[in-house]
Amino acid sequence: MTTPHKNFAKLKEDLNSTYKNLAQSQNSVINFDDNLINNYFIWNQNIVDLEISSNSQSLQLKGFKPKIDENNFSENLILLKMRPSIDLSLCYRLFHNPQIHHELRQQINSHNNFKIDPLKIFDDFEKARLLCIVKNFYLGIALNLLNKIEQDISSVSSSNLDLILIGEIYRQQILPQTKIFIDCLANNLNQKIYQNILNLVDHLDDQKTFSNLVKSIIDELLFDDQNSNTNSANSRQLDDDKKSPDEQNFGAETTEHEQLVLNQEAEETQAQSQDISKERGIEVENLDQLNLSSSKINDESEDKSKIEFVNSYQIYSSQFDEIIYPKNFISKSELEALRKQLDLKISKLNSISKKISLRLKRKLLSKKNNYFDIDASYGVLNRKRYADLVISPMIEDIWINIRNHEYNDTALTILLDNSGSMRGNPIVMSTLACQIIAEILEKFSIKTEIIGFTTSDWRGGRVRKLWEMAGRKKNPGRLNELRHIIYKSFNQSFKKAKVNLGLMLKEGILKENIDGEALLFARSRLMQQTQKRKILMVISDGTPVDDSTASANDSDILTQHLRHVINIIEKQGKIEIIGVGIGHATDDFYKNSITIKSLDELGDVMIDKIINVL
Repeated sequence: MTTPHKNFAKLKEDLNSTYKNLAQSQNSVINFDDNLINNYFIWNQNIVDLEISSNSQSLQLKGFKPKIDENNFSENLILLKMRPSIDLSLCYRLFHNPQIHHELRQQINSHNNFKIDPLKIFDDFEKARLLCIVKNFYLGIALNLLNKIEQDISSVSSSNLDLILIGEIYRQQILPQTKIFIDCLANNLNQKIYQNILNLVDHLDDQKTFSNLVKSIIDELLFDDQNSNTNSANSRQLDDDKKSPDEQNFGAETTEHEQLVLNQEAEETQAQSQDISKERGIEVENLDQLNLSSSKINDESEDKSKIEFVNSYQIYSSQFDEIIYPKNFISKSELEALRKQLDLKISKLNSISKKISLRLKRKLLSKKNNYFDIDASYGVLNRKRYADLVISPMIEDIWINIRNHEYNDTALTILLDNSGSMRGNPIVMSTLACQIIAEILEKFSIKTEIIGFTTSDWRGGRVRKLWEMAGRKKNPGRLNELRHIIYKSFNQSFKKAKVNLGLMLKEGILKENIDGEALLFARSRLMQQTQKRKILMVISDGTPVDDSTASANDSDILTQHLRHVINIIEKQGKIEIIGVGIGHATDDFYKNSITIKSLDELGDVMIDKIINVL
């Protein structure tokens, strides 16, 4: 019997052989390093042992060496973990001149008191350049690295501006969570710097010119950071002058403990995100750190494309955010029991259910354009041409087909508020409407997804505790743990997903609602669909509510962020967004909105809106 170690040795040998051929050099050897951290955002040119010389004869590519499970050795899993680091090493081997990089890197001043690390930014942009170039030579390597970025996105920072360049080159291939982060970076970045990053696309093949342009971008970032630090220092000095000595020292003793907690949680989060890849791309349990800005209150006469921002929308910590699937969240028996409870509640609304279901079916059928394809070469025999068949038995064009112009080029996401205020009849009626819509649209080949949004805890949970331990920083941003619930994904049949809706009745599942980030999450999933028409229907009973965030920031931080997110989506025009307000008008947020004052009309109004949109 072959041992795992022998299998691993054979795997290393095969990989070495493959990459020698790709590098077109028999002197390139992969050194699998036990100490190499398996994270794309930590790797740089040091992943390859390159001498500062163009005449280097023996080159070593560093590859990540995963732990081997003696009892459960999987060659495919090991290979998936090893390939990204080797792929990036090969990119440096093929397209990177270490001498140019070293000379220009030495010209960058790394001794500063700013938030950003200019040397890291310089290295990151060179890494992005290599990833952009490899697309034209080895697309498989490029896709492997994009997938690796998606896996490690939870460890990304706001200084990873190189992702904007990657996003520009890989517009179609970029994955959901990476896409969200890139959008957030772009929306919160100085437009001049943003444009300068995009201009790098024209110089990917010229490392020297590319690097000099990156140096200019770094200078601009340092200038902006200097102004920001000056303003922040003046503001802090004013605040400290107002505090007592005890208040000024608050939190100093807990700094070391807080850092240990943060490091431990980050390691656990990264380990979880690497294991979750059952449904590609989006099924990770950590949302990226969104950095969207909240806008000023909109003026009707103002050009929305030129909105300026008062304070940036920040997230204190996203390490506890989660995406859950009901079947993985609670036991199967409990979920089935909750579904039965939901069926009992819905059965009382049976007459409403049949009525709105019938109306939707009729409307869809009326819009279905049927036509006959006559004289086809296959299909059903055309009875009117029986005589022709008798006369000429070899005749072929005697068939008839019914063709359907179905509007199946549409994808619909229903984003459902799962806050505590929806408890009772509102959540039951919303569930019923979602069920009817998804069940019927599926029969007409219209893809649907149902997502719930809430928080994992009340009053901030673990995020607020970390903030308190750190000394209660002023205006920390969002202070709670997001929870996105995937009740039905696009590729899942409603028959299988039906039981998931029962989770809405679980005690304690409905908490607070942070709508802006929920819309961004739903949009990222919807944009991955290939259908031309994309519709996002948001069902909520009011404005965003999170007491923890509101008490530590400006009280309208979540409302302003929601307005800004909706403005972005509506302005881009790629997604049709509809707001459904339960008990409260939503036209203040959404251009296309409806208000439901009575629960009895919830199903009717939702169906009417869907019918009018389709």
